[in-house]
Amino acid sequence: MLLVLSAAGGVRDAPADDVATSGRAVTVHIPALTIDHRAAQDAYRIAIGDLLGNVVLFQDGLLERPLPVILAGLDYGTPWTRDAAINAWNGASLLMPAVARNTLLSVLERKDGQIRIGGQYWDCIVWVTGAWHHYLYTHDRELLALAFEATTNSLEFFERTEFSASDNLFRGPGWSDGVAAYPDVYAAAGGASGILDWPQHNPDKVSKPGYGIPMMALSTNCLYYNAYLTAEPAVG
Repeated sequence: MLLVLSAAGGVRDAPADDVATSGRAVTVHIPALTIDHRAAQDAYRIAIGDLLGNVVLFQDGLLERPLPVILAGLDYGTPWTRDAAINAWNGASLLMPAVARNTLLSVLERKDGQIRIGGQYWDCIVWVTGAWHHYLYTHDRELLALAFEATTNSLEFFERTEFSASDNLFRGPGWSDGVAAYPDVYAAAGGASGILDWPQHNPDKVSKPGYGIPMMALSTNCLYYNAYLTAEPAVG
């Protein structure tokens, strides 16, 4: 893939559709930053370089053909749901809206006739916040409608599979997928470092229904809370 940069005159001058593709060539329009603060301007250039270094052609989720997306990092071969959301939330949807949109679409999935949010189940609901901020940056009502569908389907699914009515909280880990981030009881994962391996080595402790990890992390429940707040105006 050939990445061709084109600097726009400022953030507000960035085009709504910022990506053109021809064969394996991709043109991305990046807003230029001119500021009387050398360190801030250098930081912007470094950040843009890191961001562009992870833009590749990719097809998955709801993407019907390979399109530019933001990978989760140098050691990743795919986008990652939480990274897609956080990148959109923190400015990618302003700097390169079409690439951010593609990335958000690439982590959705069709299951049982529904569009739902894919990725690691416990905090994939962060996608809702990322999609909402993408709308605030771009006013993309088509994506907003799709996001509402994915949000309601996903919330209904996780209410059935991971919500604890007795605790009024959703089950699932927090910010880390490694057992080292959690209390010692979750270290017993058969020597594996990933929290997803825990249920198979602790069948007497798994929660039901759902994936089986009984913890209820504050960070994950904050993401659910924000998802409900975000979706509420559309259903009110």
